[in-house]
This record gives sequence, structure tokens and C-alpha cells, in this order.
Amino acid sequence: MKIRIKKRKLKYYCVVMFALLGSLMFHADDTSNLDFLRYRDILASLRTSNQGFLDYLINSDTTTRWTNAVLPYAYAFNFLVYFVAKFFENDYVLSWISTLIDYSIIAYIAYDWRKESKYRKREALLIILTCFSLLPFMQVNSGIRTATSACIMALALYKYLYRNKSVVSFALLSTISVLFHPFTLFPILIAIVIKVFNSKIVFFTTLVGCLFLSQIASIFQGSSIPFLRALAIKYGTYTSDQQFRAYRFCLYGVLIISAICIIYYFLFYREKLDVAMNESKGTGDTIYLFLISFCGFIIGNIGSYEIVVRNGYLLGALSPIIISMFYENSKDRNLSLIIRIMIWALVGFMTLEYIRYHYAFFI
Repeated sequence: MKIRIKKRKLKYYCVVMFALLGSLMFHADDTSNLDFLRYRDILASLRTSNQGFLDYLINSDTTTRWTNAVLPYAYAFNFLVYFVAKFFENDYVLSWISTLIDYSIIAYIAYDWRKESKYRKREALLIILTCFSLLPFMQVNSGIRTATSACIMALALYKYLYRNKSVVSFALLSTISVLFHPFTLFPILIAIVIKVFNSKIVFFTTLVGCLFLSQIASIFQGSSIPFLRALAIKYGTYTSDQQFRAYRFCLYGVLIISAICIIYYFLFYREKLDVAMNESKGTGDTIYLFLISFCGFIIGNIGSYEIVVRNGYLLGALSPIIISMFYENSKDRNLSLIIRIMIWALVGFMTLEYIRYHYAFFI
């Protein structure tokens, strides 16, 4: 029996393997403030304990899982941690598995999105730069939870909004995503509303909805459900005056790219534009509408560094679709070209900045 692999598929396999090779070079400096170091503490604790799987998932003291309010409820991630701790001595297997999951999903979306056509070389390169600038390679290896959650959610959205898969499959993938990190609850709500109404009014509704997030958090704070209280606590840390802040370039980069996506969509995007797919398989209009609505959500939370940057990870996972939108035919080709040049400059700068800050962890 001969196994035949199409040349085009082989290219995507190679991209995933190159990402995995990069992950093999990752090492955590014990003096740094990486999430991976905290996960290593959990792995070490599990290896020296006799704690059973269900006991760890459900009854474990939250102090053994770091001081993160929602981490005890990240059952999918905790399953992965338990699996690595019990079957591998090397902590870095956790990063390697995360890398394999994340880039396999992104490669699948990129392949399937243009299954009947080809990416131009410059378009493919721009997709790669956009992916690495919005979904930093460092976060795939160290943060793990948020990056993997974003990629699984990207797959759920792609299948649901573009491939018209059932709400059951969307619910299953979304649940797995949320059980890695609950920040992906936001895109779930937007996707459901878009599926029901499929109108640009969803974009403006999303912007208005951002004004009520603090009130919703207050309601959750008084809830008798521990998970909802944990969400409220997490939202508070993301929006407080003492919230975590890091590099400004990634904050401003995500905001500017989100703004450019919205402007481009409303200036150039034609109704019911088909991206070389059969109508029965869906068109790009619905998922493009999700993207600009989600970009509106990001801009609506401009005061929160964490919400902006973390939600940018989802845009990074969907970079093949975002960049395709910029390469669609438009009414004004010159202005469209200028916008693409701006994206090139921005994502190129962001990628170089991430390399400058994080290269020491990979050499």
C-alpha cells in the first residue's frame, strides 16, 4: 500500500515541523518571570505526589496550581499537565505539545482556506509575519494556556462560521478552548450572534456591549458559582490600575491592526464576496464579519493591556484569513496597496521586536 502526500500538504507539514524545531530550542531562564517556570513547579509537584487524576482535577488545593484565579478551572490544560507529569520526565514536552497543537491548527486553516487556489509568495510571507507578531512564538512555548486556547477557538470559529459545521462541534471545540483559558468566552458570544443575525449591526452591538463588561463582572463577583467569581476576579486584574503591562509595541500593534481591519472592511469589502469557494461550503463574508466585530471588541477594551494583547492571539491564529481579506479586489487598488504596505511595516516591526526581546530563550 502506497501512501501519497500531496506536495502542497508537505509544505504545510514542513512549516509545523520548523515551528516544532524552534520549540526544541526553547529553554527557560530560572531568573525570568516566565509562565513556563510556574508550570514546571506544578509538574514537579505532581511527579512527587501520589495524587490521582480526578483528585488533581477536582479536589486539588488551588495553591498547588499557582495563584491564578481561573487555573483550577482550566481542566483541559490541567489534564495536559497531568499527562506530561506522569509520562515524561522532561518538562519541555509541555511546550512541544503546545507548539504541535497550535501550528497544526494554523496550518490546517491556511491550507483549507485556500484549498482550491494558491497563496502568492508575498501573501504567504505576510501571513507568517502576522501570525508571529500577533501570536508570539514565546507565548506558544511559555504561556501555553492562552496560545493553545486561542488556536483551538480559531478552529472552532473556522468550522462553525466558514465551513458551516454543526453547533454541537462548535460547542465541543469551544468548551475545550475555554477549559484551557476562559478568555475565549468573548469570541463565542460574538460568533453566536453573528450566526443568528449575520448583519454589520453586530459590529456596533459589540462596541456597545464592551461598555457593560464591568457591570457584568460585578454581577459575577456576587455569584454563588465559584467559576463565575473567578472570572470576575480575573477581569478585575486585567482592568485595574495595577494590571500587568509589558511592551507597548505589542499593545499598540494589536490595536492598530484591529483598526486597519475595521477600516478596510467598511471601505472596500463588497457584500457576499466569495473567496473562491462554493456557496454550499460558505463564503468569507460571515467570518470576515466576525473578525471585524472581534476587532471592535479589542478596541472597545483599549484600557486593558491584557484583554487587548491576549485577544490578539486569536487574530494571529486566524492570520491566513485576515491577510486574505487585504488581498481581495477592492474599489481603490492604490489605497488598498497602501494599507497592505502599512500591515507589512507593522507586523515586520513587531516580529523583529519580539525577536529582540526573546531571542535569548532560544539560543
